[in-house]
Amino acid sequence: MSVKRVDRRYPCPIKESTVDSLVRQKRKPSITLLQITNQMIETCKQYVTCRGKETIWSQDRDEVRIKLVHCIKLNETYRRTYVLVKGQAFLPGQTSFGFSENYVFGKFDTFCDRLSKIIGMFDLVDDYNALFQRRMEGGHGLGASIVLLPSKESVATWPS
Repeated sequence: MSVKRVDRRYPCPIKESTVDSLVRQKRKPSITLLQITNQMIETCKQYVTCRGKETIWSQDRDEVRIKLVHCIKLNETYRRTYVLVKGQAFLPGQTSFGFSENYVFGKFDTFCDRLSKIIGMFDLVDDYNALFQRRMEGGHGLGASIVLLPSKESVATWPS
């Protein structure tokens, strides 16, 4: 089994050799898929943080938003691919997979839900910054508190 890089813009691809070695090992498919899922989550974290050199707050907000969307799309593609493979019978008379999808995909889904919330927070901050730039009546002193929002949130660590 070979995994091809779809887009060369992603700086942290999942290594083909790692996936190949996981697939070749004789163990339950759920364990293999869980390991691949965990590696995908870790790769997304490395991608968003520029391999741990940056935080989401120290980078340009639009660039981070694009990276977060890429990670969410990776999860969607992974899920679609699973559904395609799940429908194929590998051996006559046997079901392809007999485990809980939530067990394998739940962690990645939760991770992507958190990424969506970060995107929502970016959108909210952008909306409020646009309002305060227009200098609404009575809002002159509030602009500083919105600008400080990212510094308060930057102490949060990545969820596992």
